[in-house]
Amino acid sequence: MKKSILMCIIIFILLSSVVSCDVKEMPENDRQTTREDVEENLETDGQTKGEDVKDNLETDEQTMGENNDASTGGDIDISVDPAFSVLTDIDEYREYVSKHEMPKDFIPYDKLSSIGEFSSLTFRASHFDYHYELIDKNGFIVVMFVSLLEPGEDLISGDVSGREVLRPDKLETEKIVFNTELAEKIVLCNDIKYIYDRDGRLRYVSFIAGRYKITFEAGYVYNEKEGKYDRMSFADYKPAVENALTVLLSGNEDNVSLEAMLGGTITD
Repeated sequence: MKKSILMCIIIFILLSSVVSCDVKEMPENDRQTTREDVEENLETDGQTKGEDVKDNLETDEQTMGENNDASTGGDIDISVDPAFSVLTDIDEYREYVSKHEMPKDFIPYDKLSSIGEFSSLTFRASHFDYHYELIDKNGFIVVMFVSLLEPGEDLISGDVSGREVLRPDKLETEKIVFNTELAEKIVLCNDIKYIYDRDGRLRYVSFIAGRYKITFEAGYVYNEKEGKYDRMSFADYKPAVENALTVLLSGNEDNVSLEAMLGGTITD
């Protein structure tokens, strides 16, 4: 029995020695090659991942650039500085437009001076969306809105007022600024839109020039007796010379170029 146990121990020791010798006798260059293979694979994987990330970033940046070009229509005159900016005197206005890159078809005040003196200019969302407040020599306040058209937009796009829309071939000039028969109606005539209030007074007059919709509105004056603001009437607008607004208020029967009157700079 003792001999059997002894033999088992001897066999175990011999087998262990054989295994140990095999490990020790593994060529040094084989073991080094194995390490280098692992390190090379790690470096290659890292480099590949880094290049993949770089490629993805470059692709994303290119895609974003293309998307930005598509969203702006590829215009190079995009200049979106103000979220809301109000200029309240002529010197402030002149300084502002001289320091900012304005759109190529921005309508400057000097093209509107025949309508009234500068009171203010307000940029709403960008330099493509603004309105002037002008005051004529008699104190009449005119507000001129300029807004960039949306794709497919026309003069009655987006109207949710429910007003009846009339399309006469011609309007009686003397009844354009006030007509009780047109109360709360919209009139489209000669590419001009007229909107009337409940009393039949003209409230807004609009037309499209190039890529903009331009709208004129009569301003408000404070009524001290009643302690409230009253809307002025276009019937009281009596400028010294003919201008774009007077042409609109007369129906533009002679088909005068309104764009030319605004400087001829409004382009498609």
